[in-house]
Amino acid sequence: MKSRGILRGTPALLALVLALVLLTSCGLPQGRGSTGGSPESQLSRTPSTIPAPPSSTPSASPSATPPAPFTGDPTNYQAIDVAPAGATTPSVTLDWLLDGVDASLNRVYLTAAVPACNRPLQAIITDDPNRVALTLAGVKPTPGKTCPHNVAIFHGYVQLQEPIGTRTLASAPAG
Repeated sequence: MKSRGILRGTPALLALVLALVLLTSCGLPQGRGSTGGSPESQLSRTPSTIPAPPSSTPSASPSATPPAPFTGDPTNYQAIDVAPAGATTPSVTLDWLLDGVDASLNRVYLTAAVPACNRPLQAIITDDPNRVALTLAGVKPTPGKTCPHNVAIFHGYVQLQEPIGTRTLASAPAG
């Protein structure tokens, strides 16, 4: 009779042990219940497919390769205005991911998570013989104004004035 009581509790005990093993092998979330954050923070943690900008002078390394060609449907992308050289519009730098480059049209296709208060968007381009640095900038929210917290995935393209050629493409901070 005693063995029957032990067997009755065995499934519950096994379930508890299994749950503990799974939790310790998968890892627990850090902090007080934080499991991921906003879509913007998720995008900023996503690995980029473009080379990181150099830490000192803007020159490409000998092993750098030009960006991948664009293979998507261009009708799903909207044009992004390019800021005039030296523009001083107050802006917020937004993270973006490269979708590809159409060398025949001189276009850079990208995707970004854009908060509602940061629209409209502008591209800030700085280039030299070795690289093109692209910053995606949105307007700064008006202080004291309530901003909706919705974030939209935006697919856009930047029209370059000159062919990218063999230059590398880098995400660069504004300013």
